[in-house]
Amino acid sequence: MVGTLFGWADIPGRILRAINGWFEGLVEAALEPVVRLLGQTILSTPDVTEQPRIRELWAGSVLIANSVMLLVLMAGGVAAMGYDSVQTRATAKEMLPRMILGFGEANLSLPLIGWSIDAANALSRAFTNMSGLDASGAFSVLLTVLAAGRIHGIFFVLLLIGVVGMIVMLLVGWVIRVIVLMGLAVAGPLMLICRGLPWTEHIANLYWRATAGCLAVQVGQSVLLVLGVRVLFASDDGAFHPVGVADSLGNILTAAGLFYVAIRLQSTVMRTVMGGGRSTVVSLVKYRLLRKGLQHLGIPL
Repeated sequence: MVGTLFGWADIPGRILRAINGWFEGLVEAALEPVVRLLGQTILSTPDVTEQPRIRELWAGSVLIANSVMLLVLMAGGVAAMGYDSVQTRATAKEMLPRMILGFGEANLSLPLIGWSIDAANALSRAFTNMSGLDASGAFSVLLTVLAAGRIHGIFFVLLLIGVVGMIVMLLVGWVIRVIVLMGLAVAGPLMLICRGLPWTEHIANLYWRATAGCLAVQVGQSVLLVLGVRVLFASDDGAFHPVGVADSLGNILTAAGLFYVAIRLQSTVMRTVMGGGRSTVVSLVKYRLLRKGLQHLGIPL
């Protein structure tokens, strides 16, 4: 009786247990649905070219691109006549193949991007089948590993909240990739017709880089999933645990590292697609600062 009264009087302890219970309930409510959704989406890309409205918008874009092709022909003709006087970058012999290629790419852009999506999905299935599971089964393994780590303790709960946040970031990245592919499918003819002129060719190259980047992320994440299921979270003799143990804390940290690499893969591919690299201005500023520093030290440069 006295112990019960003192237990009721422990207001700070009750508040702490309530907060911990709230966080544990949050993890339990969020972990399974986000992992299941990840398994249903992240390793496949819906064929946006099969959507009726996408095809309708693409058809309108093709009509506009074919109309713009007349302007491209005129601009190319004027530039060819000005060779060796106005410009020295391209001759008529060089522009004609560009225009033919750009016209063909613009009118075939929808089936081409559809074939690319099919190829990426086939590669992803091939990688996941290496683990003897489909995508849903592979992520069920991850769910089992993470669910086994739901130890009552605020530290483990906070770690799992961070893992759930990474999964949500991956899901948002998948949605962004699908939206980008839809935009590329619609705007493809207008972007690819720019191959007709050497001064606008980079726009057509951007189209193919963006398409390849979106699909490369999917294939790369398939490789990471196979790595996680077959090596990092395996329970047989072929398993490898980076932290040295396969307990709950080790599994949570390994899962966090795996998802972090998957997120970084998205950002790295995005920088590559956009021609990322070091800014010229930043490089010049760093060079001047380094030069002045070395001059102050008496080192000529």
